[in-house]
Amino acid sequence: MKLPLLALTLLPCAVAQALTIELRYELPGSQFYDQPGAKAALRAAADFYEKLITDQLGAINPGQFAGATWTPTYADPLTPATTVNMTAQAGLVVPANTIIIYAGAMDLGMAAARAGAGGALLNVGGPVTWWNQVVNRGEPGAVQIVSGNYTLNPIDFAPWGGVIFFNSAINNWNFSTTDATGIAGPDALSVALHEMGHILGLGTYRADCSWTTRINSSNGLFTGPLATLSFGANPQTDGVHVLPGVTKGGAYGCFGIDHGKLVFPLMSANLPASDVFHVPTDLDLAMLRDIGWELSIPNRAISVATSPLGRVSVPTTTGFSYEIYRSSDLSAWGLPATVLEGNGKVLNWTDPNPSAKAFFRANRNPAVAAASMEAAAAVKKAAGDDAIPAALIPPSAPSPVMCDCGRVH
Repeated sequence: MKLPLLALTLLPCAVAQALTIELRYELPGSQFYDQPGAKAALRAAADFYEKLITDQLGAINPGQFAGATWTPTYADPLTPATTVNMTAQAGLVVPANTIIIYAGAMDLGMAAARAGAGGALLNVGGPVTWWNQVVNRGEPGAVQIVSGNYTLNPIDFAPWGGVIFFNSAINNWNFSTTDATGIAGPDALSVALHEMGHILGLGTYRADCSWTTRINSSNGLFTGPLATLSFGANPQTDGVHVLPGVTKGGAYGCFGIDHGKLVFPLMSANLPASDVFHVPTDLDLAMLRDIGWELSIPNRAISVATSPLGRVSVPTTTGFSYEIYRSSDLSAWGLPATVLEGNGKVLNWTDPNPSAKAFFRANRNPAVAAASMEAAAAVKKAAGDDAIPAALIPPSAPSPVMCDCGRVH
């Protein structure tokens, strides 16, 4: 009789430098986060993205460029058409492989929170190499400043960071990172995961963001190849949020949600009250990869059902194929018994001879690369322009944007 077996995928994973997300509480209303558990909820959301993202981002350090200065900016959460200059943070130094998120709070009416990637006010007379370091962090596929203008259709995004505002008028926030509250109040963890997705560029509809490159301006469809594979079609958006209708996708297993559980995408405009946290789905992570972020998604354990079922279950991710190998004695594996194409769900394969003793393993291989990653390798970083006269005026930066998220998350 075949015994139950728990087997780990055997494909080795290279150790990659993780992103650092630094949280700072220096914006209006930041005392909101002095409530017990508030900062821990934001930290848990930041830790989730830190462990996945492996992009190598250059430092923003004015001290490395003669005459360089800058001021971070963000869109006012109450009047998004208004840009707020962060004068207290002028000359901000952002370390390599780091983004900085500033947190504040105010009465946002019906919105649970609002967030957006930051913008930049650049100095007149600064070297163009400096300007580019601020706007693209050295990422070749991100927006470039060339001949006094921003390049069009970037395929990567590398912000200095951004801002997040929670609604301080809501008095029943749940700051737990282990227990969701259902209809009793919004879960800060779910909201933070959603809003940080905006800061990373999901829904950042502005000229210097690769999200805009992926949006069909005539119908709002997101055209990223991995997202299309994950969703089965081009996901419909309103330009900022995913509009999944009644379609759900497989959850990325985290915060108590099983991998592959059918849930609404995290980047939906409004998420219903639930007894579980809203977490990123395979579609959300596919969109992150499509706009240029490099993710290191870990292999997950496979499981084998007991005889007589003989069923191998594999948690999968879109963009990878999973070769299932079978061996009777661990000495020879032969050719794959089957190949499963990842779609974010837990996929099953049934052993045709379940009564015989067998061992199983799964090798994960990239099945398809995001077009943005392929294209990025062919894009050369704009040449330095230190020789341009010091009186050159930097182009007006695209105005930062602020999402307007629904109250229920």
